[in-house]
Amino acid sequence: MNKIANTWLEFSIDIDNFSFSIASHQFHQAGLTQASFSLTPDVKTQLKAVNIDENVPSAHGPLKVITATYLSQHQNIRWVVEFALPDQYPFLLQRMSVENLGTEVFRPERFVFASIEPGSLQFSDKVTSNTAFYSNGWQSWSPSGTWRYGQRQVRSRLKGFSYPMLYDHGTPITRKRSSFSSDMFAAVLDSAIQAGLIGGFLSQKEQFGSLECKLHPEPELKVWANCDRVHLNPGKQLQSDWFAWQFIDTTASQPFEAYFAAVSRENQVKERIQTPVGWCSWYYYFQNITPAEIQKNLTTLTELKDELPIDYFQIDDGFEQDVGSWFKFHPDFPEGIAPFSDKIRQAGFTPGIWLAPFIVESRSELKRDHSEWLLRSQFGRTVNSGFVWNWFGSALDLTHPEVQDFVRQVITTAVNDWNYPYLKLDFLYAAALPGFHFDPTLTRAQILRKALELIRQAAGEETLLLGCGCPIGSGIGIFDIMRISADVSPGWEPEIYGLKSPFKNEPNMPSARNAIQNILSRAGMDPHFWVNDPDCILVREDSNLSLAEVQSLATAISITGGAILISDDMTTLGPERLRIAANLLPPLPPNPIVKDLFTSNMPSQLEHTLKNPEGEWKLIALFNWEDQPADLTLNLNDWGLRGQPQLMREFWSGEIAIIEDQHIFRKVPPHGVRLIALRQPSPVSYLGSDLHLSQGTELKSWAVDNSKLEFTLDLGRVIEGNCYLWLPSSPSQVLQDGIPVDYQAIDDNIFKIPVNIQPDCRIQVIF
Repeated sequence: MNKIANTWLEFSIDIDNFSFSIASHQFHQAGLTQASFSLTPDVKTQLKAVNIDENVPSAHGPLKVITATYLSQHQNIRWVVEFALPDQYPFLLQRMSVENLGTEVFRPERFVFASIEPGSLQFSDKVTSNTAFYSNGWQSWSPSGTWRYGQRQVRSRLKGFSYPMLYDHGTPITRKRSSFSSDMFAAVLDSAIQAGLIGGFLSQKEQFGSLECKLHPEPELKVWANCDRVHLNPGKQLQSDWFAWQFIDTTASQPFEAYFAAVSRENQVKERIQTPVGWCSWYYYFQNITPAEIQKNLTTLTELKDELPIDYFQIDDGFEQDVGSWFKFHPDFPEGIAPFSDKIRQAGFTPGIWLAPFIVESRSELKRDHSEWLLRSQFGRTVNSGFVWNWFGSALDLTHPEVQDFVRQVITTAVNDWNYPYLKLDFLYAAALPGFHFDPTLTRAQILRKALELIRQAAGEETLLLGCGCPIGSGIGIFDIMRISADVSPGWEPEIYGLKSPFKNEPNMPSARNAIQNILSRAGMDPHFWVNDPDCILVREDSNLSLAEVQSLATAISITGGAILISDDMTTLGPERLRIAANLLPPLPPNPIVKDLFTSNMPSQLEHTLKNPEGEWKLIALFNWEDQPADLTLNLNDWGLRGQPQLMREFWSGEIAIIEDQHIFRKVPPHGVRLIALRQPSPVSYLGSDLHLSQGTELKSWAVDNSKLEFTLDLGRVIEGNCYLWLPSSPSQVLQDGIPVDYQAIDDNIFKIPVNIQPDCRIQVIF
């Protein structure tokens, strides 16, 4: 038995019996003391050597490492298992490698990292109905969230239409109650003792990692990395990515914080860019974009710069001849797409363009002219990449040198010849589909990662890259922005050609509901991995979204701090709908607390603690995901405010109140939201405004003395509206920039002050 330890964990391994355990010092009193695992090698092996090194350098600081080396009994295979404890971080690391010492090709299927049998994960309370499982989907659109004991994981029923897009080939598609699977990382949870176990790969450069969990009759967990039966030639070695184990407090504000930070270090994620704000053509025009529509939106956005200051103008799908033939254009674009980048720049915006470099549609000339570039099955058929735009697509074989040259040419042309410094790259999962590759020695994860690295190299470090439809782990360290949700759409639930019933429960099809689920469930990836792309905000009146649903989408996008891209015909927006979009600017910081992340598949309670010159305030979002109106209760005890009365203002309704214990919002509309600012009362307090969803970001200075209050408001945009103050008595005078303004007394202590920000203003309140 070999042991190593750090401040948080003690690790021991039984080398001969392929078993190990980790014990948590932190949770000993809670009862979650340890988890025991077993390893399952691909072939029968015998131990040859054990080594312990107390000081191995890594991206995570010095490591204490136990290395066990085995040789197969009947094949010339060397198998190495490493376990490591960082001195500075609360997790155990694990890695494997296999080397072919023989003369024939060896084809490994998987690295099995652990098999936690029933009873080995020692929760103190054996009532398994308290358990749950957090699952991360394979790629951008794959549903993520927490499923509880007794539930079924939501799965698509469209098989060949959607399976190639949604699910990794090596991860089981579980359907039974209390049986779940996940990609890259997951968490097994016990609400009775408010503790859990996170397991996750730190990268997906080498293999795609899979986790499978059963909560009945007792929790069990299996973890492996998919080696895809690649050709491991004589003398060659295949190594896994690092895998991390960590015990967590499920009530922590950011339970994935340590794991996500480790992933960031492992992938050398660069500094987060400023949150992008822009316009996208897709969700109004779809493939029907034309030069005339581009120009009229560009003109309108130029005219709206003062009240809707955006930076990016992105042209989406529809400009090309077909998906695959990127150097030939739709008849509506006889001069191609290059002329528009100059027009966009001249208007003061950064131009962006959509591309899907790994996928080919059925009618593409590329498919006809270069059939040898396509990924094929063992029967010689082109691999199905899913049903998109009424066709079954094909995938390019990214191990083919000519395909690599083609992709490099597409990217360099878009950046250097068309002059687009912002690329949205879509359907990237296609590079990771199973099939017979030109180079059979690479796993699907290696193929995708190398293809993404090729793109980054071709685009240059200064080019802004947004990934979409991309396996999550493979894009970390490559992309500045990453879609983390299903496509939004102008409807709450999925539909095709007006048909809703057959598709209502599809978890990934475009819809506001499906987008919001992942926006909230994956909020914590930003800022560790990239800027989250929650997809576009749609505010137009002529969609199938109710006003309440538009408000919920806007709230989810804003409070999670991701990219803000509006996708409407800007020439048709009325002032009220335009104001909804403007109210999101400037963006909020990322990474709010998702209070019910581990208790609800569709989170409904979020909290941000924000700060301005007056002090801190809490911004809380409460959602009603029911299909009928419902009362929502804000209980101060639930938000750590026991015995602390609060001044409250709700953004969408404008409701103001003093809360001593709790407040009930009556009959919140179906799929609606209440966005609440809470502040501790003082004799003179800022209550918020109707100028920005945060109800406080606009406040830039605040000074109070015995005779007056002075404060400034600034949002970097022009807006008229109202701010609200809590005052001990009615003021004798209110001035904006030295000019008297009329104010309104809401009651004895609450006053509404009209403001006109151009783009800032100074308010004086004379007592």
